[in-house]
Amino acid sequence: MRLEHCRICNVRIHRELSLDFAPGLTLVGGANETGKSTLLEALHRALFLKSTASGAVVDQLHSRTHQGVPTVELVFTARGRRWRLHKEFGGPRGRTELHPASGLPLTGPEAEEKLAMLLESGGPLDGRRASSVLDKCWGHLWVVQGEAGNNPLQDRETYPLEQLIRQLEQRGGAALQSPLDQQVADCIDQQIGDTFTNLSRTPKPKKHSLLWTAEQQKERATRELVRAKQLVQEDRVVSQQLAQVGDQLAQVRGRLDDLKKRLPQLRRLQNQCLLQDKELDNLNVRVERLGQAQRSLKELASAARRHKLDQEPCLQQKQVLAQQLASARQTQDEHQQQVSHLRERDAYLSHKVEQLQCWKEQRRLQQELQALQQQQQVQERLRSDLGRLPPLGLDQVQQLRALEGRQRDCRTRRDAMAATVELLHAQVRQQVRLGRKILTVGQPLPLTGAAELRVGDDVAVRISPGGDQAALAKDCQEATQALAEALRSLGVASVEAADELLRERQGLQQRLKAQRQQADPKTLQRLQEELAHVETRKQQLAQDAPGKDAPGKAEETSTGEGPPTTAVLERQLGEHQHASRQVRDRCRQAEAALHGAQQAVATLQPQQAQVQTRLQVLASQEQSCLDQVQKLLATHGTIEALETRATQEKEQQAKARIALEQLRRQLQDWIAPELDPPDVLIPRLERQETELQTRQQQLLHEEGQLQERRRSSSKEDPMTTLEKAQAGLEEAQEQWEHQHRRGAALLLLKERFRQAQDHLSNRYTEPLAQAVSSYLAPLRPDHQGPICQMRYSQDAGLQGLQLWRGQNPYDFAQLSGGMREQLGAALRLSMADVLKDRHDHCLPLIFDDAFANTDPERISMVSRMLNTAAARGLQVILLACDPQAYESLNPETTHYL
Repeated sequence: MRLEHCRICNVRIHRELSLDFAPGLTLVGGANETGKSTLLEALHRALFLKSTASGAVVDQLHSRTHQGVPTVELVFTARGRRWRLHKEFGGPRGRTELHPASGLPLTGPEAEEKLAMLLESGGPLDGRRASSVLDKCWGHLWVVQGEAGNNPLQDRETYPLEQLIRQLEQRGGAALQSPLDQQVADCIDQQIGDTFTNLSRTPKPKKHSLLWTAEQQKERATRELVRAKQLVQEDRVVSQQLAQVGDQLAQVRGRLDDLKKRLPQLRRLQNQCLLQDKELDNLNVRVERLGQAQRSLKELASAARRHKLDQEPCLQQKQVLAQQLASARQTQDEHQQQVSHLRERDAYLSHKVEQLQCWKEQRRLQQELQALQQQQQVQERLRSDLGRLPPLGLDQVQQLRALEGRQRDCRTRRDAMAATVELLHAQVRQQVRLGRKILTVGQPLPLTGAAELRVGDDVAVRISPGGDQAALAKDCQEATQALAEALRSLGVASVEAADELLRERQGLQQRLKAQRQQADPKTLQRLQEELAHVETRKQQLAQDAPGKDAPGKAEETSTGEGPPTTAVLERQLGEHQHASRQVRDRCRQAEAALHGAQQAVATLQPQQAQVQTRLQVLASQEQSCLDQVQKLLATHGTIEALETRATQEKEQQAKARIALEQLRRQLQDWIAPELDPPDVLIPRLERQETELQTRQQQLLHEEGQLQERRRSSSKEDPMTTLEKAQAGLEEAQEQWEHQHRRGAALLLLKERFRQAQDHLSNRYTEPLAQAVSSYLAPLRPDHQGPICQMRYSQDAGLQGLQLWRGQNPYDFAQLSGGMREQLGAALRLSMADVLKDRHDHCLPLIFDDAFANTDPERISMVSRMLNTAAARGLQVILLACDPQAYESLNPETTHYL
């Protein structure tokens, strides 16, 4: 396949571009943003993308400066014939035409399928598949800008691996796999497929295969053996459990008999102890009360005598405190009079200072009020100027601009869709008419509707402009009327006049807003309220002025009816403030002295109160002791009778203690050998009795269950079942090992067969590696032997591209940017050299700034590599920003964009 000519229209920056391609080398030069990459993408989409496709891959072709559908026309040779391809990318209205050199042209899907057959591609791409697949079409031949340094072998889908391998096989003289090898491989694959379902690291047996059946039999035999072992173990466990249950049951019955004999005796002795203990408690209480009464009589008599003696020093202290309190109160009254005099003087001075401050505040508020009134006058003038302008807002102006834009768009669409008919040449005898108008040479006529073009009387052609011109004209007229009505309703002549009025109105509004912020009506109202408040305060101060007898009144000089001057006002205010501070200092000193006197009085008063309270408490305690003595004597009679009764109660108390000790010794004999008291031991023994009865019932029930379980499992001999299960497992194990060895042998045979195939396949990568080395020879003239190497795998394809440097090979990713570009280009040329026999001994390769990282010294060697490709029959098209760098290329055709 060889490209001969291309013509692209309305593709990005290109309005129309036509280029011829040489059979060998073609150089296309141009600075950045001149459309070189656009040329490559247009040709690429024309070959592989449907004309009816949509989406981002088609939207990228549309021009922002030129109207019309992106169109690509390409002339090329393929399959021994010359073809002309015409594609218009118009979405659902896209059009494809494929014209052979002889024969009928193909259109639509038929043309797309024929083009795909000529290119040997998988078929034309639509918009959905193109976003992920388009860049991979002919990715081994056409190098897009920015991808020259990528490894051409990193993606298997970017080059036709099957076609490349077939060509390498033909060059190698033998197939990668003989028919006998294929028969053996198929047989191995069939047997492995019948045996395994997963050929990963851990293959799994296929269901119902021999290996799967052996595994199932092995698992069943294993389960039977486990069940037999469980039966034997269970029989042993049941026997042991029956023996244990019998022993436990005998122990529980013996303990129950002991408890039934012991508990009644413990309960009887405990009840007797409780009754005797209660009687002893009553005797103890009576003895304690009698002893307490004896002690109380003695203590109360002693306390009454002591309280009587304590009253005498308290009476003496009370007289001393009364004298000190009278002296302290006299001192307090003197300091109180001095403080009252100073406070009156301070009130008078404070009143004068406040009155002077009111005059000062009144003068300040009057000045601010006058300045604010002047600012309000300026606001009134701005409101008057704003009222004379028409009421025009930003939304209305934006609406006018939108209507004007709509009118402009309608005119643009109408003019763009209209057609122009121009007569270039005509014979004198024949008259050319367009509708009713006669066409003259050199005078074009606009065509806005369908019309007939007549040439003489014999030829008539109907010409229709693009789009619906009537609808476009109607839209244009409606947009013009809407704009005129909007201008008339607002009272302006044009959109520009409306803009000017809006700017003037916004300027006045901004000035008015600034004046409003400075002269806020709330500020005026606040100043007026503050001034009224100050005047009211002045009147109140005048009415509340101190009388003639106020301290310091004689020192004040009259200031007249009105306020004094500012200087006099400031001087008087300072003098009064100074005098007020002096009076306040003296007042604080007097208040401190008064506070000291008050503290002295406050200290003596509590002491006096404490002494009085102490006297009252002592008298009350003395009387209380006497009253209690009288009550005790009234209750128990004389002191001698009280002592006789106490002696009798103590004798009864001793007898009760002896009886209680005897009962406790008997109870302890029944409690031994436990150490717990009876009130803890008896409930615990009762709980044990209940628990033992419950445990006896549980053991009887458990014994019955174990006997029933043993009877149910005695139908089959456990040892016989175990021997049968062991024999079955040995047989199943032997069968499974046989099938497992057979499967492992199949997998090993497949792996060895694959290794042999890979070893044989690597022999056929040598022609491709030698071809790459021949292209790279000008770049490495000092290297002996192959310059690069690679390997082949049926699973991964071609891979492991390496470059020899000295005695060591380096992976593609380890090379510099320039060397990756050169090695990638050599590999692409070698692939095309191998595949060209399938495409009329020629394939086109396009390099779009593919050597941007190559040193200038090696550009000449790259040129020799490209000349070698052209000499071998390949077609090379080089797009370069700096065509002067490729002077040694000697292209057959050169274009400058």
